[in-house]
Amino acid sequence: MLTIGPEGDVGQVTICERIPLDLSPLGEVSYGSESGLFHCAAEAIRTSDVAGVLLGDISMRMRRRAMEGYGLDIAKNMATVKDDRELLRIWKWLEMVSRLKSEGKLKRLVNNPFPGVQTMLELEKGDDGSRLFHSLGGDIPRRHKYISEARTSSMLLCGWDFDETDEGSLDDFLKRLELNNEFERAATIALFYGHVKKAVNILLGGSSEARRGDPQRAGQLNLISMALAGYSDNQSALWHEICRQRKDEADDAYLVAAFAFLTSDPNDFETVLTPKSKSGLLLEDRLASACMFLDSDKLLGYVNDLASRYAKAGLLDGILLTGLSEMGVDLLQRYVEKTGDVQTASLVACFAGSQGLSFIDRRFEAWIDAYSELLDSWQLWNERASLDVQRRSGDARPPSQVFVTCNYCGKSVRAKRRAGEGAEEVA
Repeated sequence: MLTIGPEGDVGQVTICERIPLDLSPLGEVSYGSESGLFHCAAEAIRTSDVAGVLLGDISMRMRRRAMEGYGLDIAKNMATVKDDRELLRIWKWLEMVSRLKSEGKLKRLVNNPFPGVQTMLELEKGDDGSRLFHSLGGDIPRRHKYISEARTSSMLLCGWDFDETDEGSLDDFLKRLELNNEFERAATIALFYGHVKKAVNILLGGSSEARRGDPQRAGQLNLISMALAGYSDNQSALWHEICRQRKDEADDAYLVAAFAFLTSDPNDFETVLTPKSKSGLLLEDRLASACMFLDSDKLLGYVNDLASRYAKAGLLDGILLTGLSEMGVDLLQRYVEKTGDVQTASLVACFAGSQGLSFIDRRFEAWIDAYSELLDSWQLWNERASLDVQRRSGDARPPSQVFVTCNYCGKSVRAKRRAGEGAEEVA
């Protein structure tokens, strides 16, 4: 056979025979030729130079997760994917929504037991209540915030599950963040609730904690706390001018957002949501704070734009925005196309169905069927059976799939109970 190379050079290649290859679901390769049958076992591949590539393949990762019990048990799933931030977050979200439902904190769920922030806000278009920002300490009286049932429910979905009128509840929430070494985040959320002094104390505590392991961070937290302690609500004060000019120099997005919040116009919260730093605030914090400080039109526009972008990118974090709505299913489909992880998509669909999700999409069944076939190909019979049992656990008795028919008339032979008698007869 003549070949032409990229540079236009002509060569001759001799093909002796066509070699058929067979690849097993476990990565083993077999091929035959005139000299015999050759087989490369999985153990040999695992000890070769391509082991890292093979073990990192999505099919191998799905198989490992299945063998570790990845299924419809949320607690077990979170333990299985604890090192995968994206997967861990979606199972944490499902667990949180299930808990809020059981506690009766989520209202007006329509027909979707797993609503997103977008779904909740659509329920109250144009219905806003507002008042001055004077919660608890009231150190930032010039700020206004909006209050409505839909906004409160949306903030619950974002993990801000505390009663803002109860100072102890807010303190518990902030303390959990401090214990998780999230001092910058805790201080910024304290500021969003008008507590400047509390934010200063959080940063000072963080500086003391960081001094033992991260002196550079400790120094920055100490300086930021001193700068924050000089806060004045007077917009013309020198403090505002200096902090407005230098706020983007902070390394942490939460510190940038904190000073943007204190120095920006009271009606301009977009500056806080889009800090000029490499990484922004966590999605849940952006959404929860937007629910507090954006008016209805701006809030819906912001949420809809974010939901569309996350759905197109196939980012699982976006489920917080879309919930398991039609757009949420589009997001999961894009995620499957991008990563090949049909396992997570099918398990999310199974879990939602077992919890009473009335919105059914044909892609749910396609994912579940594809994952079931994968389990069969891996010969993980127990895992496949467990999936089927958990899937059907809440269903009524399934219809018969095997029938005995009469050889003469072709009708089904079935047990029939005579009226008023306990005995059965064959029809």
